[in-house]
Amino acid sequence: MTHPPLPWRLQGTLITGLLPAAPTTPLPHGLTDITPRHTLLYLAHYTNGDILYSGLTLLRLVRKGRHIGTFSEECWFDHPAAQHVVAEQWGMSTSLMTCQWGKSSACMTSETGEQCEINFDNKVSGRLRVPVKFPLYGDVDDKLIRLAIGVSFKPTRTHLTLTAWPASFPPLRHTSTHFGILDTRMKITAPV
Repeated sequence: MTHPPLPWRLQGTLITGLLPAAPTTPLPHGLTDITPRHTLLYLAHYTNGDILYSGLTLLRLVRKGRHIGTFSEECWFDHPAAQHVVAEQWGMSTSLMTCQWGKSSACMTSETGEQCEINFDNKVSGRLRVPVKFPLYGDVDDKLIRLAIGVSFKPTRTHLTLTAWPASFPPLRHTSTHFGILDTRMKITAPV
């Protein structure tokens, strides 16, 4: 599958939040769960850059020795090239989806018909730009790899409500969180 050369430089909307959902799949050997009762939701809508797509990723906060990072539990993409790169090069479990964005909501439907719908407070992005090197672990051919994604965002606190949640995702203890971040002008470089 053809795709723009890496690294990708992208801009768009970021919605992230710590959800009360305990992951159910085992981690690769060498990784330890930091927040075993929670899952980090990362939803992005890239509208400018090397490749344009939306992606929903469920992440686990993990530790390998002294290094803290994330491990992907599930990834949905609405662009086949993004799905291919993430699955083949970064070793993440991926699916294709369709995504519909509203002013304060996003509805994703997987290729198997499962739906995830998120409502959020649509606020103006914050003023302070925060650069973060986002470490990510993957499992490629039973070998643990570590890469980093550079994210620069202006965080604004938002309330997230999940009105649809797939049965294949970790079960939610409740459907909302106040620990959400929204940025409509996020920038990302993957990988750095």
